[in-house]
Amino acid sequence: MLSVDESVRLTQKRNLDVLIIVPFRNREAHLKVFLKHMHVYLKDLQYEILIVNQDDHKPFNRAWLTNVGLKYNQHNATCIVQHDVDRVPKPFVNYASCSKPTQLNSENRQWGWGLPYERYTGGVISMTPIHWEQINGMSNEFEGYGGEDDDLYHRLRLNGLLFEKLINRPRKGNGKYYELDMAEHTPRVRIPYAQDRMKKILKEMSKNDTERWKLDGLRQVQYKITSKFKNNKVTRVSVTHLANTENIYKVIYTHNVVTCNTANKTRVFYFGKDKSLSNKHCVHLGCNHRNQTQCYYERLQFEEIESEVAFDDENFIKVINLL
Repeated sequence: MLSVDESVRLTQKRNLDVLIIVPFRNREAHLKVFLKHMHVYLKDLQYEILIVNQDDHKPFNRAWLTNVGLKYNQHNATCIVQHDVDRVPKPFVNYASCSKPTQLNSENRQWGWGLPYERYTGGVISMTPIHWEQINGMSNEFEGYGGEDDDLYHRLRLNGLLFEKLINRPRKGNGKYYELDMAEHTPRVRIPYAQDRMKKILKEMSKNDTERWKLDGLRQVQYKITSKFKNNKVTRVSVTHLANTENIYKVIYTHNVVTCNTANKTRVFYFGKDKSLSNKHCVHLGCNHRNQTQCYYERLQFEEIESEVAFDDENFIKVINLL
């Protein structure tokens, strides 16, 4: 519940009608088309677009990036819209309406001008700063593809912000979106351990008395800005996760040995003398870790604790995931 002081602060006059937050990584082709389209579409509004670029090698985390965007510039607009970069509106979508939390993309070409399922709460979500703060933004713990939209649904539900048990949606004809070329889409990575975590989180969030959402979200988000650039109405901020100081990984020396045990979640990768993991190594990794994103994730975890180790003469190390 917001205090009186917070409510007053959040209802002060805004400089912008709309702030669009775009969680982003490695989608330059889509971004170019998206920005060209949106500059024309929003020309009658006071707007800004905030591109929040994930500049590390952990799995893509859309909800965490949204929280970063909210924290970075959340009190400067009447409506704040979380927006997929590969989704653009057809005529009659109203970006300046957000008195209720609203899913603007209620009709999507890729799903036959509908939604993938009734409770779907993703794509293009518009809320006031008050509502984003009331639900504590989004979870920071959904890595890879999927789950954060369903978590958002429960945050709205638990705060009494649904409309007839669903998120508010525009009237028919006013929520049409088409997706950009899927050939340009980076792989949607589903990570086994993250999928297990997702199921546990959503099970907890489905309870009517859970307070989990209060402890994981906008108020808890942590990040480091690595660069920022503003050009007219577009700001691009690159961010990384803060280093994990709890040492969830153990590093030991080894000699050209690969093991992979899915039963106890042991994963082993190779790092060269330059402390980088090449695409070539990724190609030969097993246990569903052939994906480049996965390899880079392990690399980041190593870099976070690299000050604690030294390379031996063989220039290889073994990284064991203890999660």
